[in-house]
Amino acid sequence: MRIYLAVLLIYGVQVACQYSFVALDQAPKAIFLTIWRKIILLIPLIFLLPHLWSDAVTGVYLAEPIADTIAVCTTAPMFYVTFGESAGMGGPGGGQRPDDGDREPPEMGDDTELPERPEQPE
Repeated sequence: MRIYLAVLLIYGVQVACQYSFVALDQAPKAIFLTIWRKIILLIPLIFLLPHLWSDAVTGVYLAEPIADTIAVCTTAPMFYVTFGESAGMGGPGGGQRPDDGDREPPEMGDDTELPERPEQPE
């Protein structure tokens, strides 16, 4: 059981990034990552590892943490490439948008009119 739960902490990274893809309108990437982890990685490992391991049951139990580790090693870079620059993670652009130069914020004087607030129904 220790082997099976060993990867639980890093699996949280995979789940968080996968749900972030869904929340940020990147559902096809999230679907790919789900299929990648459960179908492409896990099922073949379940059939392959019992033949490579001396104890077949341990081989089956090792399939899940190995699939999770490979999935995290795929998901984290994909998340970084997709959102690293815009999230300010020091990506290729250093976390700055191209239009973030040395611009000064616009000044607002006392004579600047603010838009009227619409009345709220009671």
